[in-house]
Amino acid sequence: MITKRFASNGSDRELVTRLSGAEDQLLATCRRLQVPCHILQPTLIYGQAGPYSDRNLSKFLQMLRRLPCLPLPADSGLRQPIHATQLAAVVLHIAQQISATGRDHCLPERITLGGDTTLTYTAMIKALQQCQPPGDPARHCHLLPIPNRLFFSLAAPLLLRSPKAFEAVLRIGANLSGFTPAHQLLGREPQPFPVLPLA
Repeated sequence: MITKRFASNGSDRELVTRLSGAEDQLLATCRRLQVPCHILQPTLIYGQAGPYSDRNLSKFLQMLRRLPCLPLPADSGLRQPIHATQLAAVVLHIAQQISATGRDHCLPERITLGGDTTLTYTAMIKALQQCQPPGDPARHCHLLPIPNRLFFSLAAPLLLRSPKAFEAVLRIGANLSGFTPAHQLLGREPQPFPVLPLA
């Protein structure tokens, strides 16, 4: 939600407004009832849990397997992807703390949460590519860095077809990191990206 707060397309702005309003109502109700409440606001979630997979990095993995080359901006923004199992571990950890002690250890009501590794968008895609088995077609896709101005100019026609998709492309160049790393809340060693299993 944080990453879409300043979106220019109406659907993303409306989603942010609705989610923010729902969070405010939930927190107000919990304060009134004196019930501990913490809202996790995770960044880029990826990975597979049982039959469920993400709709973020799994899409890039499919593109890497289909395309001979993938153009990316030469100067891409920072990301802090969090695996679904890391997110689940944080939820369980906080719930167990509150259950055992009856208090929340002074955690903020809203917790911005990310993975343990901060890396550029390009480095994230490269790491995703390199963690695939040797015979996987994704390993053979060439990542093609092109100047940012040219990259976003080439993507401009997408604005006419899908403003939301165009905005997603623009976000590749934005720094969307600086969140609380999962390992800090869990009190354990950082996990390098990518955490397995992937979709």
